[in-house]
Amino acid sequence: MSQPSVLLLSMALDFGGAETHVISLAKALQKNGLRVLVASNGGRLVGELEAAGIRHYTVALHARKPLALLGSIGVVKRIVQSEGVQLMHAHARIPAWVAQKVSRSTQVPLVTTYHGLYNAHWLLRLFTTAGQQTIAVSHDVKEHLITKLGVPAAKITVIHNGIDTEQFAAVAQPDHRQQITYISRMSGGRGGVALVLLEALAILHDEFPELRLVIVGEGDRLPEVRALAEELNARWSGDFCQALGGRTDIPQLLAQAGIVVGVGRAALEAMASGRPVIIAGEYGTYGLLEAATLPLAMEHNFSGRGSQLPTEPDILANILRDVLSDPERAERAAQLARDTVQVHYSMVEKAHEVLAVYAQAVPDLLVRGETGV
Repeated sequence: MSQPSVLLLSMALDFGGAETHVISLAKALQKNGLRVLVASNGGRLVGELEAAGIRHYTVALHARKPLALLGSIGVVKRIVQSEGVQLMHAHARIPAWVAQKVSRSTQVPLVTTYHGLYNAHWLLRLFTTAGQQTIAVSHDVKEHLITKLGVPAAKITVIHNGIDTEQFAAVAQPDHRQQITYISRMSGGRGGVALVLLEALAILHDEFPELRLVIVGEGDRLPEVRALAEELNARWSGDFCQALGGRTDIPQLLAQAGIVVGVGRAALEAMASGRPVIIAGEYGTYGLLEAATLPLAMEHNFSGRGSQLPTEPDILANILRDVLSDPERAERAAQLARDTVQVHYSMVEKAHEVLAVYAQAVPDLLVRGETGV
């Protein structure tokens, strides 16, 4: 029997949590016997797909202008028809809108995933597409879809993003525990968190003179982040702050970290790597991820939403001081983090949950080929 064919659609495949999730999901679905195709505007992660034998189509799914949208509809429709696609799965607002138009003309069902809270302005709501089934990555995202974007609750399934626990495996703590690693986009509020961390490092420098900060990610605020890092390095006559820009060797960078600060998928990857994680982002901070803070973090997809603490230099400095001063607490937090990912966020299990949603959209999809499910 032929393999069932699924087309995943993303705005791009550069650095970012949603983009990385698309790559991991594509590979997991392929292991489950599906023929997986991916369409996006491309980016540096495309090579990872091609190395896994997954075909990528370059489509301007990031472009919002009317002519570009019309062009994308035509290109995606040709892909669907020429490849015999039986299901589309879109991972952002523009790809979902394009896929909806294709779905209406081809009768190929559509599943959408919402990775965060979207602007609910009435004009942007016109671009909100639920598809036959909708996946929300957390319970607060589901609530947002229902109350702000009008998606019927019956269509929504909560499936947390999965992590490849073999790629992100726990390794022994490095000798230099006093290294903080922050991984995120360097744009908007998340770029601002990098600046806050640099200010927190300045507060802690005299007390922890060996403490270092490694910042990973790129965006329009990276020059601002690098300028402050260079200013602090010059003040202290050393290499205490590094802003590395975008990197693909995230597992290796996490293996060198003593403490990881981040949100979303970056936090989950650090958790899988057995590192103590401080959730801090543009919405606020939960502090160290441990038994007391884990339920709130899970409810809000490790985003910082729902926090009562803002992400400010003094607050982060106090949190870091407490963790650095109590290695046993940090070790307990690291073990809890790893256990949490293995139990609740394994990509193997999440792929099965996604396949169950696919089966709701296309009831006979999983019996058209040898899916291994």
